[in-house]
Parts: sequence; C-alpha cells; structure tokens
Amino acid sequence: MMDVYMFDMGGVLSEENSMAPALLQELGLGGTNLRQIGPKSAVAIEDCLRGVVTEEDFWNVVNKERGTHFPVHGLLAKHFKPVIDQGVLEVINQLRASGKRVICGTNVIAPHFQIHQERGDYAYFDKVYPSFVMKLSKPDPEFYRYIIGKEGVPADRFFFVDDTPKNVESALAVGMHAFVFTDAASLKRRLSQGE
Repeated sequence: MMDVYMFDMGGVLSEENSMAPALLQELGLGGTNLRQIGPKSAVAIEDCLRGVVTEEDFWNVVNKERGTHFPVHGLLAKHFKPVIDQGVLEVINQLRASGKRVICGTNVIAPHFQIHQERGDYAYFDKVYPSFVMKLSKPDPEFYRYIIGKEGVPADRFFFVDDTPKNVESALAVGMHAFVFTDAASLKRRLSQGE
C-alpha cells in the first residue's frame, strides 16, 4: 500500500489546454503552446514555472524576441478557465475518505496558481507543492526529491499521477510508483489493481 498519492493538476484534475491557443490567436502569434512563440520565450516560460522570472519578465522577453508591445500583466490569466475532471475528483475524494494522504505536485505559474486558489481547486488536497514556489519543476528529479523530503516518506511509498510521460519517467527513476494519466476510468482501473 502507498502512503502518499501525488496528483498533477493541469491535465489530470483539471483540463487547461484551451488557454494558450486562445491567447496566442488573440495576440496574432499562432500556435498552440507558449513555448512556440520563440526559443527565448520558451526558456522564459520554463523559468516562470520555476518562479525564476515573473509574468512581466516573460512578456518583456516575448516583446524583445518578437518585436511586439504586448502588455506585461494579466495576459497569462486572461483565457485560463480550468475545468475539474469529476472522475478524477471522485478518485481523490475516495482516497482521502479511506484515510490516504493526497497531495498535488504541479508545474504552475503564479497567475494560474492564484486562479486555482481562488476557485478552491487546491482544497481537494492535503498539501500542494507548486513549482514556482519550490523553484523546481518537473521532470527535474529534484522536484520529486524535494517533495519526498518534505513528506518524510520513502519514494517507494508514493504513487504519482501525471499526464506527461517524461514526468512519469522521472518519478519512476527516483523510485516512485507512477502512472501516465489518460482518463479517470483508466486511473480507477489501475488503482483497483493495487500498487
């Protein structure tokens, strides 16, 4: 049996994939991911996830790289409208009701974290580990080691759920049990098989 169940937020508990395409279309940049704006902007959004730079810093990089004059505040939150996956929420609630510790380990930028916080989306967890606060992001093995240390539980007592295969591979490499999320039904089947 596992002692800690760790879930990703975006792409697992909440669907968030519509923000970037809508924002990029509005700005006339095209693409479906902020990392596609340009190489320097791609580095800057990763730095945002680790809390190394602010949203203002990110847009300053974009404006310099693309020769644009976009506002440096508020754009990253503008189209961010996460939708909770009720099937995953049911799994989380069942785990907690059975006395399991359920935490969130998430790559998230500050504006999106604030929206989730205001909506109460993190209240479903016993503890939340946001990348921008930790100054670490997945798939860096240190992201997982940091959480393992804070939880005080051996890696092999964690069950981690993430929709990104490389994040799951990294969790496995540090000794966690891990599962690539595709939908709530397959997650329920996996958990019913035992860890």
